[in-house]
Amino acid sequence: MPVKVHTVDNGLGIIILATGVVEDQEFYSAYMEHLSRPEEEFAKILYTFSDYSAATKIHVGLSSLTKVAKKSVEASKKINKDIVIITVVADSIAYGLAKIFSGLAKLSGWNIVIYREKAEAEQYLRKKVKEKFGDNDLKFKL
Repeated sequence: MPVKVHTVDNGLGIIILATGVVEDQEFYSAYMEHLSRPEEEFAKILYTFSDYSAATKIHVGLSSLTKVAKKSVEASKKINKDIVIITVVADSIAYGLAKIFSGLAKLSGWNIVIYREKAEAEQYLRKKVKEKFGDNDLKFKL
């Protein structure tokens, strides 16, 4: 499955990796599973880093984006509102889909930041997590 959700940094971080051709059902299933985790797990999360830089094609429809956005809004009631959410994408179509999702999920109160360059996205993630949550021993890696 080219979309995999990884819990890292002792449950404080989520890294979502997408590789190859990302099909609609794979996207939908991965995110719905992630967003359906128990409340006590969700409450600990400080950051989510969605990495689509290795995705060669993304076949995700508006219906799935909308359903995942609605589930994100529901989940936002259980999670830290200051969570740092970063998405990195490689091409214009993926960027457009990420922007659509960001708009649909606006009611979550999350600030979803989208980057084209992975190194720049990782740097921003480290900076923002430190600003919001202080110094820590987070690795930001699998």
